[in-house]
Amino acid sequence: MAPTNAKFKRISLLKLIRDNRDTLFGRFSSTLPHEIKENKWKEGVATAHALGLVSLDRDWKFVRDTTWMNWRKRTMVRSVIF
Repeated sequence: MAPTNAKFKRISLLKLIRDNRDTLFGRFSSTLPHEIKENKWKEGVATAHALGLVSLDRDWKFVRDTTWMNWRKRTMVRSVIF
């Protein structure tokens, strides 16, 4: 089965998250303040908006707390099944 255009869009956002995972999921510290993490998530939501993966009324918290978590759970379920 050939990958769909939507799948390529999701993969490009997931690659952005993967490439910045230390910043996005790292512990707060003097070298990794809240503002840096927030700005990286805002960069991710801007990409999601540009790709049409989430509507424009969704903010970075929605992408972090809902979109990312749903994709993560779905992937974990699939990896257990296969």
